[in-house]
Amino acid sequence: IKSKPIRAGHHLNNFEERDLKKYGDQDLEVSDFMQSYGNFRHVKDEVLDMLTFNEEYLKKAARVLEPFRRESYIVVGVHARRGDKLDCDYCDAPGDEYYVKAIKEMKEKLGWWTNPRRDKIKFLVASEGSEGKRWFDENKEGNGMFASDEFEYIGSSDPMLDLAVLSSCEHIIASGGTYSWWAAFLGATQTGGVVIHSGRLWSGAYENPREWMSIDESSRATG
Repeated sequence: IKSKPIRAGHHLNNFEERDLKKYGDQDLEVSDFMQSYGNFRHVKDEVLDMLTFNEEYLKKAARVLEPFRRESYIVVGVHARRGDKLDCDYCDAPGDEYYVKAIKEMKEKLGWWTNPRRDKIKFLVASEGSEGKRWFDENKEGNGMFASDEFEYIGSSDPMLDLAVLSSCEHIIASGGTYSWWAAFLGATQTGGVVIHSGRLWSGAYENPREWMSIDESSRATG
């Protein structure tokens, strides 16, 4: 770095390589909401080389997934943004309607309805803290969307471990926000998996990889 960098906030969420020319040789620090592919599409390989999990977390994630891998399950990571984000005015975490639609669409993409191995698809759900686990448990009861044996909760008290696990899943249903975005990008996007995200949250200002599937929904998560 030649000098103190200019700090640019989320108003540069979709800058392109050509936009950097106006800064000349000045170093630029892009801050705030880092979930726009347009920020680094032109240096994607370099970013992927830098953003790798250390051996400790790779081993921990492998241990979480080992029982499912051993039984040859197709593993779908599901991230739900809960916890304190429900009281955040600008976070706008997607509600249950989104997950119902996303699960149905993921099953369509994986050929679940006609797949004789449909019992070998597992949806592994992760969220934040006790609120996320409570939400899962409530939806595990009765006719809830997680009521079948296809769904298991794998969230932990370690956000980095959860990120490593979600990034190790073949496919992912993402929530809103930077955490989900990078879980999807570092994982399923690089291995050719299916990525489903909430179009209402990641549209307009943010650019996503073109192969990602957007689902529009009107509900918002509540406590």
